[in-house]
Amino acid sequence: MALLCVTRHTNALPWGLERCKESFAQYAATLDQDHEDNARIALRLAIVTGCGGFLKSTDATLIWDGVFDWKDDERTTEDFDWLVNFLVHFREFEMRDFDAMGDALLALSAMRDLGSVTRRDNYLDAIIFAMEADKPSRLRHTALRAMFDARFKLVEIVDEEKGEFREKLLGELAPALFTATKPIAPQLSDDDPDSVFNPRRDDCYLRLIFTLAKQSDWRAHLERAGHIERCTSLLGHVIRNSSSTSPVTSHSYYLVAILIQMHASGGHQSLLGRAALYFDEFRPAANLAATLPAASEARTSPGFPNNVSGQEWWKLLKAAWSAMRWNDLYLEEEAVEALPGIVTYTLDLLETPISQYDAGGLVRLVDLIYEALGNGEAKLEVKRLQDALVDHSFETLALARRKSCVWDDASSLRRHLCGALFPVDRLVALECVRKWSQCRSVGPVTDETAKALPGIITYTLDLLKTPTDRYDAASLVRWVDQIIYKGLGDDR
Repeated sequence: MALLCVTRHTNALPWGLERCKESFAQYAATLDQDHEDNARIALRLAIVTGCGGFLKSTDATLIWDGVFDWKDDERTTEDFDWLVNFLVHFREFEMRDFDAMGDALLALSAMRDLGSVTRRDNYLDAIIFAMEADKPSRLRHTALRAMFDARFKLVEIVDEEKGEFREKLLGELAPALFTATKPIAPQLSDDDPDSVFNPRRDDCYLRLIFTLAKQSDWRAHLERAGHIERCTSLLGHVIRNSSSTSPVTSHSYYLVAILIQMHASGGHQSLLGRAALYFDEFRPAANLAATLPAASEARTSPGFPNNVSGQEWWKLLKAAWSAMRWNDLYLEEEAVEALPGIVTYTLDLLETPISQYDAGGLVRLVDLIYEALGNGEAKLEVKRLQDALVDHSFETLALARRKSCVWDDASSLRRHLCGALFPVDRLVALECVRKWSQCRSVGPVTDETAKALPGIITYTLDLLKTPTDRYDAASLVRWVDQIIYKGLGDDR
């Protein structure tokens, strides 16, 4: 019986679409109202099978999670022509049916295209119509979902075509996407589909904008339509959502990637030039980025939007690294494309007071991402950040140790650093061990490094008084032995 139910559910979508197509063809030939009603009912029954369980046809889960194709689905864009006709019919009909249009848009999302050459103008007109600000949220959001699934085709058309359709696509869809997601009136609650921040809607929106913004012509039209301001307005909501939800969402990763893409051309004030300098005495003496191996291409210091504070950038970047790790974004080719830019911005912020005692939490995330990435430019860039974080943690510990006026002894230093700012289980193993292994691997310890060692030794001894199963203390032995007997002179 269970197998029979699964089989019926699996076959329900293509069966429902076929019945809808037959009934709609009969309506077109006879104008019999019953055939039109049957077509609407058949499509509705097909759509509700897009998710498991027994969902209402108006459940928003169908919009964001629904699957409207099937295994071995070999339909071409021409096979969707009748469904585009169905959509256009219920747009132009005297008694418009927005529910029927929404159902059709969900079914059309499986096309992942804008339709055949003979129908794509009509389809685009219907999409623009559905995204207008005065349309119901379900209709606007189904249109957004359809464009999300067609996002690679949107880029392909602009890249490869010339002519009226291309210009219409750029000129009309960019502002339509803005009205499709931006609330027009105050909302009663956060659960409203048109709330200022809707996690499901804005995940779809950010991923769509991320893909489009990689193409220069799309990027220019998105900027003119107000999408930079729209994305920036989500920043506070994304930061709060990233720190308060489980599982971790992907909003922060795509938002930071969009802002980097949108501001890649420069013209924005450098964060380093405007960061507060009242923590200057706590800054590492060395320029971390300058000590790293050269990247495959020289990267300039990035620009930052003037209306986004450095602290907001830092929180967003930390959330982005967490999102990549916990959502396995390192397995997605498109997401990995954004990593070099994110690394550059993170390195830039490591040179500011903003990250002075708050970078340790990135170490484990970056390590795990580095190990999971395949070989390529992204992995090389992450290695640069990985090394910078080790140097940053080592220098921060040494600097904090020297600031005895602030932290009187090793015990208070430990409480300050471990209490909230560093992941204790990785501190010795990653910051100390790797740094010491680097010292050992390059030969004799330099004078600069040797000056820091007494503070690091004291701090490590203090940590060893805690439960040893939380640290990788055994791995220190080999490195410390080699540093003592090979790397340090007798006078040290």
